[in-house]
Amino acid sequence: MLTLTNTMLNKSIIDANAEVRAFALTLGIDYEQLQPGEKIVVPARWPNGEPTEIRFYRTAGKRSDRRVSIKELRKMAEVGDTITATASAKSGVLLQVVAA
Repeated sequence: MLTLTNTMLNKSIIDANAEVRAFALTLGIDYEQLQPGEKIVVPARWPNGEPTEIRFYRTAGKRSDRRVSIKELRKMAEVGDTITATASAKSGVLLQVVAA
């Protein structure tokens, strides 16, 4: 889903790439329907069971960029790691960290 860069971790600016947008659609979130400044927060869990949340949003600026943010990301991952997400009706959204 995402291979983390320094900017993603330290500035919390993560563009919603095609994989992120496709995953959001599986959750019923369509970036094309989001208004500038609108944000949808989805509860999730890290592999250790710790709760977190994923925010799917469009920036409020003129370009209305599509973005995603993950609470506690810097605590759980490092630059170069890959973050994947899976969703199921039974267990909700689970984030995985694949070390670089």
